[in-house]
Amino acid sequence: MTRTATLLNDLILPKWPRPANPFARAFWADRLEHAAGELARIFNEQYHTAVSEITAGNLTSPDYELRFPVIPVRRVDTDRLRRELPAAYDRTAHLRATDAEHILGRDALYTLCRKTDPARTASLTIVTIGDLAGILSPAELEPFLHTDQKPARPVILRRETA
Repeated sequence: MTRTATLLNDLILPKWPRPANPFARAFWADRLEHAAGELARIFNEQYHTAVSEITAGNLTSPDYELRFPVIPVRRVDTDRLRRELPAAYDRTAHLRATDAEHILGRDALYTLCRKTDPARTASLTIVTIGDLAGILSPAELEPFLHTDQKPARPVILRRETA
C-alpha cells in the first residue's frame, strides 16, 4: 500500500468518512482536495525551511542524511559547434520566438511576418485587451470586447436548511 493510500485509509477516512451519496461525496472530495492543496503548500514551506536550517547550521544527524541530487541537463555547445562545424551550425541555429520578439520588437516582428505570409499572419493575428486598453478609453474599448462562457469545474454547494 502506498503512503498516500495509508494516509487516506488510516488518518483521513476514520475522521472524515467518504459519504455514500454522490452529491455529498463530491462536496467531501472537493473540500479535501482544497485542504490537501493547502497542506501541500504548508508542508513544502516547512520542508524548505528545515533544509535551510540544516544547511545554514551545517547540521548532521546519525539518523538522517541530506543529499543534493542533480538532474543532468544536456545542451549544445553552440560556440564550439559554430567554430568546428559551421555548416551544421548554419543548418540548425535558430531563435526562440520570444527572443526574436525581444530583439526586433513585437511590431517589427509582426511587420516581417505580414510581408512573409500575409494570409497566415492575418489568420493568427491577436490583439490583447491590455494593449487595446492602453490606447482606447473604457467606453471606446467596450464595443470591441466579446465575453464568452466556458465550462468551469462543477461546484457542489451544501444547501442551508431552515
